[in-house]
Amino acid sequence: MILSAGPLPDIGLNGLFPVHDANATRIAILNNGDDAFAARIHMLKAADTSVRIQALIFTADESGQYIARILKEKKAQGLDVRVIVDAFSNPSFQTQNLYFDLKQWGIEVEGYEAMLLQWLNEVPIPKLIPHVDPNQLDMRFHEKMWIIDGETDHGTAVAGGLNIANEYFRIDPESPDGNWRDQDIVLQGAVVRDMVTAFDRNFDYFVEVKKSRGILNTNLYWKATRKVLEETGRIKFHFDADPRLENRVRELAARELTLDFQPARARFFQNRPRYRETYIEQAYLRCQPWRAKRRLVVPSSREAVLLTRRAHSARGEAK
Repeated sequence: MILSAGPLPDIGLNGLFPVHDANATRIAILNNGDDAFAARIHMLKAADTSVRIQALIFTADESGQYIARILKEKKAQGLDVRVIVDAFSNPSFQTQNLYFDLKQWGIEVEGYEAMLLQWLNEVPIPKLIPHVDPNQLDMRFHEKMWIIDGETDHGTAVAGGLNIANEYFRIDPESPDGNWRDQDIVLQGAVVRDMVTAFDRNFDYFVEVKKSRGILNTNLYWKATRKVLEETGRIKFHFDADPRLENRVRELAARELTLDFQPARARFFQNRPRYRETYIEQAYLRCQPWRAKRRLVVPSSREAVLLTRRAHSARGEAK
């Protein structure tokens, strides 16, 4: 499949990953949010080297609090634990406090700033941050990546449409509005290393944006802040939680899950929003979804809606 580069000559095709043969990648499908939560927790608890998590939404509800506790445990064990979020998409004070709590325990959380200062990194400075369009500050990072021990030969990852919040993991069975239907897949093999590359360059992008702020680069001050907090005592946050939902989270976390891994020819696509890449859209349209006889599954709800509309448009043009 030949794909076109984006409109930026200095970016070109450098964001495109190769195709991996079936003998290099294995994939298992997660049927719903219940399975996705159980799989993620089992992977996270088994981590022995690193944890990389990126999500547009990471909420400090019962499922988010449970995950945060494990992240702090893994950091205390000496693992490299890093998180990317979109703080503007997570405005609640409880969630912002959860990010601060992770930071004070030594976990790097990019996309977030203490005291709601993330706006500092959104101010476009064209010469310092190339390709930022001041008229399109809504170009957010929508990736959902859950990568465990990605740099090892036993690395495993989850990709798909699920953010981190109760409604995605169907934590509350009594709430119809809180039982969303979305799709994740678990991956092993060569494609996991591509996801590591995608995560790391996203992470580095946020770090470089901060560096462009000079003395307003908050990373300059976190090392000293953590040292002070270690000496004086870390801030103890209270997080509201429903005991019924906490029990449900623990039940799902302990759920036995058998994954049916199958060899698959695979390619990881990433659209870096501010580089105007369209690889996912191109690949989707090349599949000619209007020719599907049964169904075509795209494990990312928002992108599926947008691309389906374009597919219908392309079908009309094809006629």
